Amino acid sequence: MLGQLTSEELGAFARNGFLVCRGAIPENELAQVDSDSMDLIERGQKGPFGDQRWCYGVDKLHDKDSCLYRVNRLDDDDMPSSFSVLLAYPPLLRAVHTLVNGDAFAASVHALVFKLPKHGYPALWHQDPVKVFHFPVFNMDIYLDDSTTQNGCLWVIPGSHLAGYTIPKEQSNSSRAGLRGSMKQRQGRFQSRYLEAT
Repeated sequence: MLGQLTSEELGAFARNGFLVCRGAIPENELAQVDSDSMDLIERGQKGPFGDQRWCYGVDKLHDKDSCLYRVNRLDDDDMPSSFSVLLAYPPLLRAVHTLVNGDAFAASVHALVFKLPKHGYPALWHQDPVKVFHFPVFNMDIYLDDSTTQNGCLWVIPGSHLAGYTIPKEQSNSSRAGLRGSMKQRQGRFQSRYLEAT
């Protein structure tokens, strides 16, 4: 369970630009989100159906034109309330409040991001969020599945946030470090799923 962030954790966040809090959210807080995320994925798995919140891309490796990889706007009124309830989990809010030095904060992006087994839309090197430069911004990801370098985990470049915004000239994996978040096993149905709040 997520407790008060230590001075060591805050220092690591300032230096590296990321912080991993394994086991931060207890299983009982994830159960309904787990079920609701599966429902959203299954709703869009057969291909585009007219709702622009379900995002599809081309999986060139497997020659698939409609690869579902993301569901946006989880905070909309017609989305399951479990996502908003999880993002309001008090220990999580306290941790974010500490990370932003006690400033007020609000998430502007609420999304479910995932990779299906043997069917994945590539996430090329980028910095999040790419269009906001006027104030400090960070992502908070809550992992619902175990994620490794073999099944498509998130990669980070420690300290890259200190260099400012960078437009990538080429896609390279050589200098990335793997990041595994706080996650839950899913009997292999999905490679990885996580909730993102920016």
